[in-house]
Amino acid sequence: MKQRRYISLPLNTQKALKAQYKDAYEALEHMYDTGILKGIEQVSVSVFDHWLSFDEAMAQLSGIDASTQYEYNRKLHKFACLLSDSFECYLVKYKGRYSNKVTYREFTSDKAREDTLWPQD
Repeated sequence: MKQRRYISLPLNTQKALKAQYKDAYEALEHMYDTGILKGIEQVSVSVFDHWLSFDEAMAQLSGIDASTQYEYNRKLHKFACLLSDSFECYLVKYKGRYSNKVTYREFTSDKAREDTLWPQD
């Protein structure tokens, strides 16, 4: 049997987090409904020294070999792990197919967190 990567937090912690992040929850809900960011600050991180144009992005990022892709993924994974070490991280999940009930989950271990943060191609 595959080991679980995250588990639900206790109900009292769920309630505290929902109250603490009420504005963020409403902003995310608005974004999902309309596609417009409202009340959320967006931050971008780039390994390039400027924003790439479409042509630059196609030249730099398409048709790369597997070893280069792996190296990019490894660096992104290391960054994500260092970032998650510095902050509390939760998985926020809608519970139920047609429900708007939100649950907060935490990683079961450091290995589970690292496995989950590995980028997909």
